[in-house]
Amino acid sequence: MWRITISEEATHYLEDNLSLIDELIQAIDALMATDDGIPPAGCTQIEPGIYWWEVARHSVIYTRILGEKPRLRISVIKPIE
Repeated sequence: MWRITISEEATHYLEDNLSLIDELIQAIDALMATDDGIPPAGCTQIEPGIYWWEVARHSVIYTRILGEKPRLRISVIKPIE
């Protein structure tokens, strides 16, 4: 299972929109359970280790950090309008 860290900007977005993001939170939980830290659909690698994921009416930019304790660092969450 992947650990998740979230940037301050993305944390503020989540806190400010709790009533609107249930589906997004479920998708992030499912991402944590993947073997490779890459969702089955809606994800594009934009640079080595950096991914753009369109999910639950949101764009999510995250980095896969490999090593002894692999983690996913979510840096940006923006609604798709």
